[in-house]
Amino acid sequence: ALFCYPHVLTGVLAASNARTLTRNMALLPAFSLALGLLALLGYMALASGVDKLPEFAPYFARFKASFAVPALILHSFPQWFAGVALAELGDKTQLLALVLAARFRRPRPIVLGIFVATLFNHALAALAGEWLGALLTPQLQRWAVGVSPLLVAAWTLRPDRVDESDAGARDGH
Repeated sequence: ALFCYPHVLTGVLAASNARTLTRNMALLPAFSLALGLLALLGYMALASGVDKLPEFAPYFARFKASFAVPALILHSFPQWFAGVALAELGDKTQLLALVLAARFRRPRPIVLGIFVATLFNHALAALAGEWLGALLTPQLQRWAVGVSPLLVAAWTLRPDRVDESDAGARDGH
């Protein structure tokens, strides 16, 4: 999971001190190499012929060669893999890493903790998805997918409660 989150490393390492900037600079060539490998994945996608598949024709007509890597993923990997990959694009891990790094200034346990939590979260989500997929009919699944974002949105509008320990920490006590 660390390879998928270079921003976590950057955020955590940049928060500690000036010496970490040197480490970040040392990691930039590795990140550039990863971007180069992504470009090679695009060439591999076009060489595999996914641009000729009829189910992807409207997307290639609209997005041209930019759709090559997503088409390869959609064609070569199971649908759940593409769903997890797309869901992780909006991940709030970077914000969590920056907050923890600013507070504790210990990058290694923070990065390892995020790594373990990510593995556990994906395993739990896969098990829950498998269980719910067997339990719910396709029509109920469609309703659940449609209603769940509305429930999350309603939950985020709920105001937070401040207890005494939070109030004391905020006042500097």
